[in-house]
Order: sequence, then C-alpha cells, then structure tokens
Amino acid sequence: MLSIRLQDVKCFRDTGFVSISPLTFLVGENSTGKSTFLAMYRIASDIVKGQTGLKFNEDPFDLGSFKDIIHTHGGPKRRSETFKIFTKVKLPATKGSSGGELQSSIEFGHGGIEPRVIAKTITDTDTTLSGRLQENGDLVVSIKYKKKNYVFNLSRGKEAIVDRSWFIDFPLEEFVRFSSYFLFRPYIFKGLEVSKSSRVSKKTLNRLSEALDKITERLHSLEARMASRPVAGAPVRSKPERVYVPLSEAHSAEGAHAPIVMARLYRENQEDWLSLVTILDEFGKSSGLFNTVKIKPFGPSASDPFQVKFQITGYAHGLSDVGYGVSQVLPLLVDAALTTGRQQFLLQQPEIHLHPRAQAQLGTFMGALVKSRRKSFLVETHSDHIIDRVRIDVRNKRTVRAKDVLILYFERSGSKFKIHPITIDDEGNLQGVPRGYRHFFLREEEKLIGI
Repeated sequence: MLSIRLQDVKCFRDTGFVSISPLTFLVGENSTGKSTFLAMYRIASDIVKGQTGLKFNEDPFDLGSFKDIIHTHGGPKRRSETFKIFTKVKLPATKGSSGGELQSSIEFGHGGIEPRVIAKTITDTDTTLSGRLQENGDLVVSIKYKKKNYVFNLSRGKEAIVDRSWFIDFPLEEFVRFSSYFLFRPYIFKGLEVSKSSRVSKKTLNRLSEALDKITERLHSLEARMASRPVAGAPVRSKPERVYVPLSEAHSAEGAHAPIVMARLYRENQEDWLSLVTILDEFGKSSGLFNTVKIKPFGPSASDPFQVKFQITGYAHGLSDVGYGVSQVLPLLVDAALTTGRQQFLLQQPEIHLHPRAQAQLGTFMGALVKSRRKSFLVETHSDHIIDRVRIDVRNKRTVRAKDVLILYFERSGSKFKIHPITIDDEGNLQGVPRGYRHFFLREEEKLIGI
C-alpha cells in the first residue's frame, strides 16, 4: 500500500494522504492517534484485499462502536455522520498494462453498533466505479469510463431490462457485502434493474464490460501479489511461564503462541529449528539479552510439557527466570523469523522492557529483514534508540536504505491532530523535521545544563 487517508476517524478530521514505507515509525506523545492509525491501516489492508465483515475490534486493537470511531467537532453532539478510509495501491504490471496506481475510498455509516459500508469508489486509469447504498436498500452505481458517466439503479427482485440473459436474482443481503471490490461486475451486468434514465445500448454495455474485465484482472493480480494480512502485535506480550503445555499454535497478538511454535519445530523439524535458533542467538548476543535458546521437553510426545530456556552465563534459565524483556521481545522475533514470503508487521511499542542496547539491536533486526525485501514494518514506538540505530545503519550502509525508512510524527495542537512525514538522507540525517519535533527533549537538555 502506497498511502492511506483517514477522514472523520476518532481524533482525525482529515489526515490527508499519508505515505507508507517498508520501515515506517509512528512517533509522538500519548493520545495523538498512533494506535488508531495502526488499527485503521489493518482495516484498509483488508479493504484492499476485498475482505468482507471488517472487524474494528479485533485484537490487539479496540476501536469501539460507530459512535466511538466517528470524529467529533468540539463535543459529542457535534459528531460527523460518516467516516471514510482512502487508499492508494501500486498495481503490478500485467500483460498489456504497465501497472500504475489504484485509488479507492470506502465510506462507513451507522449500522447499529458496528459501522457499515454505505459507499465505495475505485479508480483505475480511465475507469472509475462508485456506488452508494440507499436507505431503501437500492444500490446506485455509476461507471465513469473515458470521461462518460453511466448510472445504474439496482433494485431487488426486478429483472434486467437490457437483456434477459444478464438476469440473475440476488437477495437484499448481498448488497451490504459492499466491501468487496468484485461486487460491481456481477451486480451490474448479471442482475437487477438498469434505470430508464441511464439505458444504454448493448454495444456500450459490452465496452463497459470489457473495462470492468480489465480492472477485475488487475485487482486479481494485485491480490495475488499482496502480502498476507498484516501481523499485529500487542503493546504488552503474554506473561512468561516456567513450564508450557502445548495446547494451541493459533496466532495471538500477545504472542502466547510463540513458545508452542518453537517446541513443535524442535520436535518435528530440526532444520527449521536450527535456522530459527541461529537468528534468535544472533539477536540475543548482539543485544546482550542471552547467548543461546533451548527447548527442554518433559516427555517424548508432542503434547508433553516443555520449558523454553535461555543460557546467559553458564546455567540455562527458564523464560520466567530471565529478564522480562526476553519474554516481551521473543514473540516478535519468532513471528518475523518464521513467516515466509512478503509479510507486514504492525507493532506497538516493541521496546517494552528492553534495555537501550536491546532496543537498538531491534532496529538493526528490522532493518535487515526489510533489506531482504520480504518483510515490512509499521512500528509505533517511543524509543529513540531504535530509530537512531536505523539511522546509523543507513549511514553505514549496513542494512536498510534511506528511501525505505519513514518517520511519521503525530502532533496534537489544541483540538487539531496532524501527521508530519520525516525522511532521512543517505547520511542518516532527518529531513523535513517540523518545529515541534523533539521540543520536549531539547528543553530538558537545556534545563540539565542550566540554560
């Protein structure tokens, strides 16, 4: 995804389009919208992939009901009536197409407790598809193709007046599945009524059909090339246990699955286990957290309990007997090391309970994975040590490149919230720094030296 824009979402009146890089840091004071941005980014990713049943309160994000999400203008009685998410996505090149950019917007209205999709627009080169769900259940869809606009009114239970061969009956419930990119083609041309004011010839319909076939092909290609759904991590990971019982490997935002996954690899796939241990041990030594990690099973069966042990100096200790930072960073390391193919991670405060040395090494760890072109990260952080290490690595040409790093500074000024993009150059210097960035730290330094 190239960029995202939020309109009338919680504290944001309108963010404008905010660019996203392979390694993007979200920084700023508490309650400036960083977690909201992360949560909405995952929703936007689901929209791009054509997901239905969007989840606004899925771990680790809790956005609340529609009235909690909608932006207020100076008080609860001055809420907006709808909110929108805009996206820009780079399209892959296909046969007969050089790629380009696809833009979309999706508008949410009040649907009881949860927000519901009421309108959507997709723009691809010379074709724009847009539709809006009416209060009576009708769906008004327009297709703008080569500067001409065609409007269709889709109503339940009526045959298409263009050609009976296009007709197929769809229940009203299908209309609200409007978060799918592929709704337009079957609904317009395989069913329901074309309004009399917009009756078009069969030749024109065929042209529009070809245009929609083209955009559908590009969307299918985009979906095939996109990374899997972003992996989101909670700001506080699961409590370390002295002994683990392998019950479930299902991913959890708190990382409770990580020890179970490690134990399975140890028992069933030594090659993958040794590969994982190599990555973990390298991070452990560089960060000063531990020298090596081990699994100690208490029986031959995969269902038998086990311990995760870390050797620091001499004797190996259980996960609950070493520094709390080890258990907090372990799920992040395991998830990042084991996922295959392109994968994006949404992380909240990965530096929790880590010493500055370990925080800095986490910056190098993420930068190295971005360099491999297989992983990308959107990281909410309060750690200067992570960002400074990335800047150093860029300057020393050690891992990530400058063009792949972006800092988004979230600023609150009275009742207004803004997101400022800050880039870095090849020497690791910050570019485009707004006036308020790091003002607090500078004032503290001045006080410390007596200015």
